[in-house]
Amino acid sequence: MKQQFKVILGVLFLILFVIVALQNVNPVSVDLFVAKYQVPLILLILLSALLGMIVGLLVTISSNSRQRKEVKRLNNEIKSLKDRHTQDIIKKDDQISDLKAKVSDLKDKNKNTQVYQEDSFVKQEMDMPESHLDPASMTPKDLPVSEEVSLPAQVELPEEVDADFTE
Repeated sequence: MKQQFKVILGVLFLILFVIVALQNVNPVSVDLFVAKYQVPLILLILLSALLGMIVGLLVTISSNSRQRKEVKRLNNEIKSLKDRHTQDIIKKDDQISDLKAKVSDLKDKNKNTQVYQEDSFVKQEMDMPESHLDPASMTPKDLPVSEEVSLPAQVELPEEVDADFTE
C-alpha cells in the first residue's frame, strides 16, 4: 500500500513537471555579475531544483555521519558498561560464595563447640557427689564453678561425627 502511494505520487509530480516544462520554454536572461546568459526557463528551474537537492543531500549526509559517530560511541559505552556490570556480578558471586563458606565453617565450629560444652557439663555433673544434686541442701560453696573452656583452633572430630555435619 505504501509502495503504491509512492508510485502514484511520483507519477503525479512527473505529469506536473512535464506540464510546467511545456509551458516555460521561453528564454530568460540570467545575469551572473560578469556575464549574461539566455536560457530556457525550464532549464533554470531544473538547475535550481538540482542545486537544492545537492545542498539538501550534503546536509543530510553530514547529519547522518554525526549520528553514526554518536551511535558508535554510545554502543561502545553500552559495551563497556555491560562488561563492567558482568565483572561486578562475578565479584559479587565470588563474595557470596566466600561468605557462604565462612558461614558453613562457623556453623561447623558452633556445632563442635556445643558438643564439647555438653561433654564438659556432663563430665562435671558426674564428678559431683549425690548431695550436690539436691538443691535444698546446696550451699553457695557447693555450687559448681564454671571454668572457662578454651577450644583449640582446629577441633578434631571422629569420622562418624564429622560425616553427620557435612552437607
